[in-house]
Amino acid sequence: MPENDQAPPRGNARVVINDADEDRYWRDNYRQREYADDTLSYDHYRPAYRYGWESRARYPDRRWAEVERDLERGWRSNRGTSRLGWGDAKLAARDAWQRIEHRLADERELNGSAPADAGPPHGDPASGDPSATMS
Repeated sequence: MPENDQAPPRGNARVVINDADEDRYWRDNYRQREYADDTLSYDHYRPAYRYGWESRARYPDRRWAEVERDLERGWRSNRGTSRLGWGDAKLAARDAWQRIEHRLADERELNGSAPADAGPPHGDPASGDPSATMS
């Protein structure tokens, strides 16, 4: 790992994910999310956000609904010291997944290369986007 303790950006041809950038974004913004519990620090949410953005990179051609059960099964081994059960963690993980999905959609739009089965990007629940889903 580089001396500055930041992992190099990861990704495939579709999107590059910089763990330090994602972590900084969620640290700065998690309290504005509807699901955030004021009594829990970011350290309880961090594993769920990381799990979401890493899972999006791990499953670049799959939708959240297709992998959610697998992610639920894997949460226990990825939760670290988080006190979040899957019911709460999945909200943060899906948020991070969708943030990467938005970037993918933006890149496809810029490149004019939206796959036929891509469908519309998911909305951001915190933005008031009516297309946002929180199932």
